[in-house]
Amino acid sequence: MRMKMYVFFTSLFLLPVATHANAPSVLWAKEYGGNVWCFGESVVETDDGGFIAAGHKDNFNRSVDDGIYVVRTDSNGDTLWTREYGGESDDNAYSIQKTKDGGFVIAGDTRSFGAGNDDAYIIRTDSKGDTLWTKTYGTKENDAAYSVAVTKDGGFILAGETSFIYPPGPSAYLVRTDSTGDTLWTKTYAFNGDTSSYAYSVIQTDDGGFAVAGYTTGGMGLFMRTDSIGNVLVKKVFTLESLNANGVLFRDLKQTSDGGFILVGYISRPIGFAPGVLLVRTDPDGDTLWTKVYTEAQRGYSVAVTEDEGFIVSASNFIVKTDSTGDSMWSINFNGLEGKYLLKSIQQTADGGFIAAGEGTVDSSGVDFIMVRIDKEGAVIKKEKSNQQTAMEGFALSGNYKDNVIYADYTIPYPVKVRICIYDAYGRLVRVLADAFMKKGTYTAKWKTDMGRRESTAGGVYFLRLSANGHTVSKKITIVK
Repeated sequence: MRMKMYVFFTSLFLLPVATHANAPSVLWAKEYGGNVWCFGESVVETDDGGFIAAGHKDNFNRSVDDGIYVVRTDSNGDTLWTREYGGESDDNAYSIQKTKDGGFVIAGDTRSFGAGNDDAYIIRTDSKGDTLWTKTYGTKENDAAYSVAVTKDGGFILAGETSFIYPPGPSAYLVRTDSTGDTLWTKTYAFNGDTSSYAYSVIQTDDGGFAVAGYTTGGMGLFMRTDSIGNVLVKKVFTLESLNANGVLFRDLKQTSDGGFILVGYISRPIGFAPGVLLVRTDPDGDTLWTKVYTEAQRGYSVAVTEDEGFIVSASNFIVKTDSTGDSMWSINFNGLEGKYLLKSIQQTADGGFIAAGEGTVDSSGVDFIMVRIDKEGAVIKKEKSNQQTAMEGFALSGNYKDNVIYADYTIPYPVKVRICIYDAYGRLVRVLADAFMKKGTYTAKWKTDMGRRESTAGGVYFLRLSANGHTVSKKITIVK
């Protein structure tokens, strides 16, 4: 059975908690997909400075479960167009890339077409999302493509799983095609005997070969290099026993300027040892140069090499920017937001900022895809209002700390339900100051931080957060004791 991996689409404004003083600002964050559950997996910047994201959407007014969904936006995150692809059964997209002619290629799996239960699926579109062609790959068993890359000759490489060679468990699977999707070769790879394996990410390397990151069911992270026709050059598994790991999984990789690789994923550990986001830097042969674990989140999903030769990582509720040695330069923790957030795709944008995408629950009615735009330098750039968004014009929030009391002064421009909370620097909720429907006006809320209890509020950085109509503004407060 294939592993489903979901991401979603939205129109919400949020300001998460920055855990370093020089962390950049969130410029905007938005939802997409309407009033049905919508899931996505992958986002890239387009040539015009906008963005395109792919995933799937439940129930397109038809009697089936899932169909592929793609949204194209401008640089402000406002929707330019959306497209739906697939047939009368369960179809999913896990990866999207730009093509050399300005169009796009989407990879995933399908039960609507092909030879078996699930087949690897590729859709080629023009710049407007209109379908140029589609192809399926696989057998009568379960097959899926979790990653696609455009090759130097304009063709494609797909990575995923197939159950054909080593049933009942799947094996890592590569498919190389020409520019029209016709198969040039396929390869299946087994690791450690009968252990199942999955290829979650593939890139073309500088020498024209390929590199793959993934996982084996023996609890080991998988790294592999091949030549241009898929023959194995390097094959390594990572157990990381020195870190007390009882499970390692890689979800993404990129090649570094020295010919080595950066891999991201997650590590599970026994009780008493915190799980976390795993970042591993290797040389060209896959030998480890260094390993980092970030326990602020449990799972890492995507990594990109930044213009300063460092790295940007998206994780379950967390974005971290590191230097070339993996030491954190800044991070943003999304735990302070109401709802749950899972950031599964990230890349640096042409202006030096970042675009991330991931899933979340904004309320109890369903699941949404969230696209988050982050500035490079920390200056909040004013954006025009989205057609899907009510801006926070007229709302105001200020705060100060004096004599063991936090004061929150805020202005409401029209009647609306308002929630005002205090979060600590790790994004944890400390106190709810207001949570009610309020009339237009200016208000003050206060909280005495030392009530004579044994444990009073510790000194440090805290954040006031005002939420209304799905939008959020925040202010930092420093408590000195």
